Amino acid sequence: MASQTTTAPAPTASAGPPTVEVAGSTVVVAADGSLAADPPLGRRSVYVVESSRTFPGPDTLRAADPRALPVPDDVAALYLPDAETGVSPRARALAAEITAGAPTGYDAVRALEAWLAANTAGRDRSAPLPQGADVVDDLLFGERAGTPERVNTALVLLLRSVGFPARMAVGFLPGSQSVGGEFTVRAGDAHAWAEAWFPGAGWQRFDGTGLAPPARPDGESLLDRLARLLTLLWVPLVVAAVVLVGRRLWRLLATWRRWRARPWVSRVFLRLERAGSVRGRPRRPEETVAEYSAALAASVLPDPRIEELGRVLTAAAWSGRAPSPGEQAWAEDVLRDVTQAHGRRRPVLTGSGHP
Repeated sequence: MASQTTTAPAPTASAGPPTVEVAGSTVVVAADGSLAADPPLGRRSVYVVESSRTFPGPDTLRAADPRALPVPDDVAALYLPDAETGVSPRARALAAEITAGAPTGYDAVRALEAWLAANTAGRDRSAPLPQGADVVDDLLFGERAGTPERVNTALVLLLRSVGFPARMAVGFLPGSQSVGGEFTVRAGDAHAWAEAWFPGAGWQRFDGTGLAPPARPDGESLLDRLARLLTLLWVPLVVAAVVLVGRRLWRLLATWRRWRARPWVSRVFLRLERAGSVRGRPRRPEETVAEYSAALAASVLPDPRIEELGRVLTAAAWSGRAPSPGEQAWAEDVLRDVTQAHGRRRPVLTGSGHP
């Protein structure tokens, strides 16, 4: 059967006139904004709904109180039965106590939602209720825990008891969002929540379990996107940083181990060579340790102890006898004191030939 496109009239509580494409059915729009196909859709049916979405803020919802503004008859008949229907006197008394200090209807809804989130626990599964038990009373005054359906059933009935049209909704949480903005929704994201009706704003989602995120506009600022990107990438970024730092530390440790594995004479002479190079006087290939030390003592490190250091290093290298701890300490003190006394300077290059 060919598809037909139905432009539904704008209902009283709708965010905007939706365009509905459905195969072989007529779209019926209720006063509360709900859509239904007549005849109902069966298995493997395909439909497309395009609608304008609005996200009224708290100030808008505070001004739209169904207890003070007209409520369509069909909304009231279905979602606002008598206040005494469905809840016990003590549940009604609790709802009245929780909302007593709320300045507006919206604040009353938020107060009930917050109380349930703070005083009950939502679980994926819960034990069956005893025979004849009241679902709301059991949750509020008994076990204080239940499935999201039970928690939000209590929220719906408490809302009705204080004059708010309310209903249960079953669907899915947003799931996980990719960097590109697409959502992946799985069976584990199935959830139930409550919806309260506000004149001019329609059905608004509330959740006594605290699991459903608040609705937000489709448009995101650059800052919002960056924050979401960082939220998605912080784990791989931390892992990458740990790997990079770990590799750097491993290389430093390996270099330190190779350095410590060198004989004491080699380590001290390398330090002496480095001290000369950074001051513009590298060691020439033909120079011995003693000759190079004497050259440094006569120019860039003018201290006779540097020349004596060269003789100590030469004797230790060729005698086969390691210097005593006292000699080693003296040599290292001399090298440290002299290099600190004569700071680094940039090498000055003159001429074009080799020195």
